[in-house]
Amino acid sequence: MKKYFGIFVLGLSVALPGCKPKEEAPAAAPVHKVDITPNPAYTPTLHVALPDSCPVPDGMTVEESTGKIFLNVPNFAPSNPDGTRQHPALLCVFDKTGKFDVLMEYAPHPESGKMGPMGLDFGPDGNLYVADNQFFSTDPTGKFASRILRVEMKDGKPTGKVDTVVTGLRLANAILIRDGWVYVSDTNVDTKDSPGKFGLGIIWRFPLDLLVNAAAEPLTVDPTVKDGKAVDQYAWVVGETKQIGRGDNSSFDGLTWAWGALYSGNFGDGVMYRIETNEDGTANVATILNDDQLHCCDGIFYDDKTDKIYINDSQANAIRTLARSENGEHVSGWLWVNDDTNGENGLLDQPAECVVVDGVLYVVNFDWSFPGLKNTTSTDKPYSISAIQIGTKSDAELEAEGKAQAEAAAPAEEAKTEEAAAPAEEVKAEEAAAPAEEAKTEEAAAPAEEAKAEEAAAPAEEVKAEEAAAPAEEVKAEEAAAPAEEVKAEEAAAPAEEVKAEEAAASAE
Repeated sequence: MKKYFGIFVLGLSVALPGCKPKEEAPAAAPVHKVDITPNPAYTPTLHVALPDSCPVPDGMTVEESTGKIFLNVPNFAPSNPDGTRQHPALLCVFDKTGKFDVLMEYAPHPESGKMGPMGLDFGPDGNLYVADNQFFSTDPTGKFASRILRVEMKDGKPTGKVDTVVTGLRLANAILIRDGWVYVSDTNVDTKDSPGKFGLGIIWRFPLDLLVNAAAEPLTVDPTVKDGKAVDQYAWVVGETKQIGRGDNSSFDGLTWAWGALYSGNFGDGVMYRIETNEDGTANVATILNDDQLHCCDGIFYDDKTDKIYINDSQANAIRTLARSENGEHVSGWLWVNDDTNGENGLLDQPAECVVVDGVLYVVNFDWSFPGLKNTTSTDKPYSISAIQIGTKSDAELEAEGKAQAEAAAPAEEAKTEEAAAPAEEVKAEEAAAPAEEAKTEEAAAPAEEAKAEEAAAPAEEVKAEEAAAPAEEVKAEEAAAPAEEVKAEEAAAPAEEVKAEEAAASAE
């Protein structure tokens, strides 16, 4: 069996923007507020109202062959006056119809007398591997007794056989099995050997075959970190938490596999990391999300249909998203956020873990409040699993569909536009053509009008001409007639004169 001894130490040199480290924790941790407006389309609904035996649920995983969701319920609270817990830890299952069943009650840790099952995942052997968090045990011996368990499964149900395969962790939290490796987040390791460090965490990386064969002799690890460096060979990455806001020194929490690498988020300061595996097995860590909006990263889950990582922000009662562009750039967003609630109607009540099945995001509401979280009341009913409809298509697919629909609709829209525009265009054309038509009509009508005018004017003109010509004609006629008249008069007068002359002469004689 090949073993890898690479250890990567991760530290952030600056605090998040706008959040200056404080020299001592505040008396009352402030609640950090996020500046987003939730989309009503993603309003959570109540999928399962858990029974009274499940006040504090946590980790989930999906059985791929059936789509059933397996749920761990550690029940860290409420406690009895003597410190014992009121409810035992349980392994449960529910499906997309909301059907819920309790499968098994976990046996308590042999030393602490308590049990804290959190993250879980199916191995290729069909069994469940479970992170048992003993950090919250009041027994000092339990502080370093967190374990990895193997729960034997058959036909979708536990057989009752549970083996310890790894022990010695401090705050075992998330677990993810991928390509022959088991990844486990240890959220809070001791800082006493690393002076000046506010918070430290470890991501463990175990060969799966080592754990499969570890039933007879569990693997014991050492979570010690000296001067920021892990001493154990299986401590793959060491992470440092900076003191911000509410002063939580927790470190690595959720784990998911996306875009060819492991992703993890920090519960105490909200930073997210992409962790690639080098050829020699060591880790190559990149900080990919570190802003002033996310101060708490709990469980995370990658959905290959929508091509996004969904992030539970326990502090803000919110779900955040992380996508990756074709050029490798990470793009963050928000899915939902709500105020402090009791989880009624499915609203978020300190979301801790999520999974996706058939386009629905199922969210576990942890409802065990810590200082500085928006959730102020622990274990108030209903104990709940929320559901958010997210669909089964990525942003790129939705964008392509929208573009195709727009292109397909374009001719119809153009036709509608043309139809709607046609009357207006015709009116405009008529209005534009009217002057020209009128001009043409006038031009065409002018000769006829002129002819009509001439015809109508001719008689008047003739009359006028005749009236104007009459005197002249009369004068001419008179002038022409005068000599003749005079001749006639002379001729007529001549005999009379002659007679008169003869008569006068006769008398004289």
